Order: sequence, then structure tokens, then C-alpha cells
Amino acid sequence: MASFNRVILMGNLTRDPDIRTVGTAGMKVARLGMAMNERRRDRNGQMQEFPVFIDVDA
Repeated sequence: MASFNRVILMGNLTRDPDIRTVGTAGMKVARLGMAMNERRRDRNGQMQEFPVFIDVDA
């Protein structure tokens, strides 16, 4: 049985998407950067937001 994974990323773009053609079949690949906030407790037990930067190839 076939299955697939779904990922939803929500954040802000940190740079413009760069679209390139790769391989002999002409497949297109987009590269972009994203930033989002991760909420976690600091050493004092207070909730803080920390930036997370992600490089995405699609």
C-alpha cells in the first residue's frame, strides 16, 4: 500500500525563492529560506520565543 508524509511549515521567507532546472529531465527545484519562532521554557521556567531558521529544497 502506498503512503505519503505531509509536512506543513508556517513562517516567514528569509530570502527570495531560487528556482533551478536540474538533471537531463529538466526537473525544477526551488530553494528558499524560512524563519519561524519556537516557544519553549528558559532556565527560569518562563515561556520564551526563539528564532528557528530552515533551508527548504522543494
